[in-house]
Amino acid sequence: MKKLIIALMALVLVFSLAACGGQEKVELDLDAIGAEISKAGLFLDTELQPVAAESIAGMVGLDSSLYVSAQYYMGAGATGEEWGLFECADAKSAESLVAQLETHRDDLLSTYESYAPDAVPRIENAVIMSKGQYVVFITAEQYEQAQKLAESYFA
Repeated sequence: MKKLIIALMALVLVFSLAACGGQEKVELDLDAIGAEISKAGLFLDTELQPVAAESIAGMVGLDSSLYVSAQYYMGAGATGEEWGLFECADAKSAESLVAQLETHRDDLLSTYESYAPDAVPRIENAVIMSKGQYVVFITAEQYEQAQKLAESYFA
């Protein structure tokens, strides 16, 4: 009886591992997505500037070990608009990065509530999505359009 139970448990384990290993790796062209975000007319601030790769983690409050590449753009501060695209090592790192970006959104919100209240809807409706090892973050004037654009790649 013990051997039968052990054999059944081993079989369950094999099928569990096979189900996990069957996931295909997602491939997205972040440069093309970034170009589309930049040209889509989403932002009130038309002068968003790139943040140097080595400065993103410190400026946004992220753990740089979670991602292998990133592009991030910020405005001068008056509108609360910014966007970023990240490629992480794996989906688990992407999930952790999403949590950190949610914290960043909450920090922005608490700052802008008193500093520039008109920016609050942009931040409250921030787009934070992941697909596989990729993550997108957008705070924009045209947040509904930003959501649709992100969903076309990340949903």
